[in-house]
Amino acid sequence: YINFEVQGGVDGLHVSLVYLGNASEFSVADQRNLIGLTAEVLQRHHELRGVVGGTQVFENDNGNYWVANVAVEGLAALQSDLVQAYKSAGLPVDETHQFVPHMTPAKLNGTEPPAVEFAPTSIYMGRITVAIAGLNFDLPLPELDSDEREALGWDKPLVEWDDEKRTPYIPIVKSLDEKRFTLAPVYVPMTKDAHGDWATADDL
Repeated sequence: YINFEVQGGVDGLHVSLVYLGNASEFSVADQRNLIGLTAEVLQRHHELRGVVGGTQVFENDNGNYWVANVAVEGLAALQSDLVQAYKSAGLPVDETHQFVPHMTPAKLNGTEPPAVEFAPTSIYMGRITVAIAGLNFDLPLPELDSDEREALGWDKPLVEWDDEKRTPYIPIVKSLDEKRFTLAPVYVPMTKDAHGDWATADDL
């Protein structure tokens, strides 16, 4: 998946790009090959930016998920390049679902999605993380130089910032059953939030 930073300081959110099944089916050689292939593909691409905003519900056999929409130019091409490289190498790419860029704040567990909307927010994507059985291997996307950024229009904001209408924070769902959530750049377990609510790591 790609980790990204949201204007305002939110970190640790991600967009899943390719699912490769159970890590127990990968030998050490397969894992090394996966990391090497990913690094090789990244050299054909560059850092990305786009917008996260709006929500929808994804339904699948494992339950329903509340997701935020992600629109990033160049992301679909990167994802497709990775898939082709992995398949050519004989790695087990899971193509059960069509690739739809999104991030997932919460699994709904039979409840209705919270009445919270993601205001359009600019995002920057600068690295790929290969996640294998709890181990994360971060691989950077090549950076653009100043001329390349200007040619792509990166000198202009994707989202006009309006403090009265938009928030730099992402809603962090604490309990869908109780319809409790908070807005925070980071959420710290085992502490009280601005509303005086206490939450454990398991709650989060």
